[in-house]
Amino acid sequence: MSSGKKFWSGFFSGGAAALALAMLVVMLLAIPAYISLLGSASGSEPSLTIDGVPYYYREGYYYDAEGNRFDSDELIGAGAEQDDLEDARNDRLSRIHEKVDVLLELIDDKFILDYDEDVVEDYIYKGLITGLGDVYSAYMTPEEAAEASSDLTGNYCGIGAVVQYNAETYEKTVIQVYKDSPAEEAGLQTGDIIVSVDGEDVSYFTLDETVDLIRGEEGTEVSVGIVRNEASMTLVMTRRPVNAVDVSYEMLDAEMAYIKLIGFNDAGIDQMREALEDLKSQGMKSLILDLRNNPGGSRTAVIGICDLFLEKGAVMAYEEEKDGTRFSYDSENDPICDVPMCVLVNENSASASELMCGALRDNERATLIGTVTYGKGIIQTYYYLNDGSLAKLTSSYYYLPGGECIHGTGVTPNILLEDDPETETDEQMERAVGILKGN
Repeated sequence: MSSGKKFWSGFFSGGAAALALAMLVVMLLAIPAYISLLGSASGSEPSLTIDGVPYYYREGYYYDAEGNRFDSDELIGAGAEQDDLEDARNDRLSRIHEKVDVLLELIDDKFILDYDEDVVEDYIYKGLITGLGDVYSAYMTPEEAAEASSDLTGNYCGIGAVVQYNAETYEKTVIQVYKDSPAEEAGLQTGDIIVSVDGEDVSYFTLDETVDLIRGEEGTEVSVGIVRNEASMTLVMTRRPVNAVDVSYEMLDAEMAYIKLIGFNDAGIDQMREALEDLKSQGMKSLILDLRNNPGGSRTAVIGICDLFLEKGAVMAYEEEKDGTRFSYDSENDPICDVPMCVLVNENSASASELMCGALRDNERATLIGTVTYGKGIIQTYYYLNDGSLAKLTSSYYYLPGGECIHGTGVTPNILLEDDPETETDEQMERAVGILKGN
């Protein structure tokens, strides 16, 4: 797609663009010279007519004069030709192009304040994706895309903390602080809620927007405002390169091992393999895998890590795309870990961690203990554009090996067990230890 076509076809309101458009509407009411131009792009004519019935194209569907909605297949069944439907869609795109032309002309001629043309262009693209109403989809500039890529590889310049994001409340809770990181040195703790960055309120920012503010050039300072046990405080940290370590482990006794997996980035596959090999050398005969508060991550990483535990040929998950295409992810290698396992999960185990615990449960490879997981059973794919920017789009649902789609419902453990926050005992951990010891 050419840059010009991307620019014009990307216009929808969102964020700052919405405010700009609101201002432009007021201007339009006061500028009769532009009314005729807008009229030409109003789209009042029907998109196509079938047997004398007019249909109007809007947001991927066709509507009759009474507002009844029809998809493309229904109209083809009513006698429409595929070319007619394509023409209707192209007419809509033309109207969008014309309207954007009008708005840009108004900005050039009438907008009195200074502005950055590149920022305006970025918000056109961001607005298009924001208009989908999906918190997991996003447009990223080339700079943001590079940072997203570093997330997947596990290498970036920042403070060294993992944050759990609630898409409904926008709350951003610290769930892991890396050892010897700027975050640890500044006193950031698990459970802290991030509310500001360098004095800017991020209470209603997305996680990506907040992370963009926290990360920066090596050696620069960033102040992070947090709420801890209802008390507010600000911590100042100096950014430096961080290599994410998703896997930590130890032997609980002479034969039982414990692994904590806090996320899924591509470096985590080798980290997990190395951990398992080390634990085997120490005499591991059983394993507790802790996926509690694991927010997910790379699809490549979770498939690679699952492959370390499942028999060759075992189905890990099924993926289904928009057109109905469905394919499976199968284990490609013999497992390097075949000892009895328990997996700990909770309501904050999400996305890739749900795929993994579901695969282990359905293949009867492990006993799941804890509470019902988060319920994110959709997959995002990164589509890179020619200029280095990207569109992250929700592209498919995934299904567990048993055929269950857990989106909105979560994975139910074999043993439902709450951890009592009023006690110092980790009840879920104790249950896992008991099961693996045969108690």
